[in-house]
Amino acid sequence: MKRIIASFAAAVAICIGCFAQTKITFDNPDIKFTFKRCVVSGKIAYVDFLILNETGAAVDGLFRRDNEEGYGYTDYFTAVYDDEGMVYRWDFGNVPRIAGAEIGGYSLGGSSLTNFKLPVGVPVRMRLTIIGLDEYATELTLVKVAFRNMKSVHPYGIAVMDAHHLPITRD
Repeated sequence: MKRIIASFAAAVAICIGCFAQTKITFDNPDIKFTFKRCVVSGKIAYVDFLILNETGAAVDGLFRRDNEEGYGYTDYFTAVYDDEGMVYRWDFGNVPRIAGAEIGGYSLGGSSLTNFKLPVGVPVRMRLTIIGLDEYATELTLVKVAFRNMKSVHPYGIAVMDAHHLPITRD
């Protein structure tokens, strides 16, 4: 009986994995994001993406870390959600939270808007660091990252990256 239940649970997990595909959207079709990994060690998670600038010109972007909705757009903020219902935001006094970010060697965490550069045609790593990740979380259901100067046709160049169903690998 235990084998039957274990086999059924494994089949359900495989089916869920097959249907919950990783999907990334970004407001600028000439800047591509690729999910690389989400690795957890203890209660610290590192979420890695590659960013590829195909705009034809170098981009001087701005990463927006604060939680406040801004510039009249309700979805313009940075946050991470897991499959256990936890929400991780930039909140320096509390755990769990997003503790840091980096794009191509530029550390993004000191101010609400931080500059970074994206050269043309060269993949650049973006890493989010989350502390206090729920011990039972198996995927990040949504990773939302807000930027400025990343879209030429929008005031302030506002653009948001949404990544859905990112699997978590634990040490």
